[in-house]
Amino acid sequence: MYRAFKSGLIPVLFCLLLLAACSENPDRTGTYQNVSDSVPGNSSVLQLRGDYQGTWETELDRIHFYWRVEGQILRLDMENGTTITGEFTDQGIRIKIPGSGTYSFEKIST
Repeated sequence: MYRAFKSGLIPVLFCLLLLAACSENPDRTGTYQNVSDSVPGNSSVLQLRGDYQGTWETELDRIHFYWRVEGQILRLDMENGTTITGEFTDQGIRIKIPGSGTYSFEKIST
């Protein structure tokens, strides 16, 4: 009896853990376009992939990063060791960079 319980419980627990891991940030992944007027002439696209890697592409550069979410806060861990912090809004993502301005991104695809 114990063996039957144990063998049936393990697959159920595995499925629950897999479901929780896959559904953590499904609505956060996707491609976001900068729509901010405060950063004129700087077209940029932010991509958050499901494997928690992403890119920030501007007219001048393409930057790779790892991303994570803490509540409504988005953290972009750059290759050079710095972390850029933004926040999720109803419209998308807002990132304020001192000296550069505030970037407002709207989601354009999943």
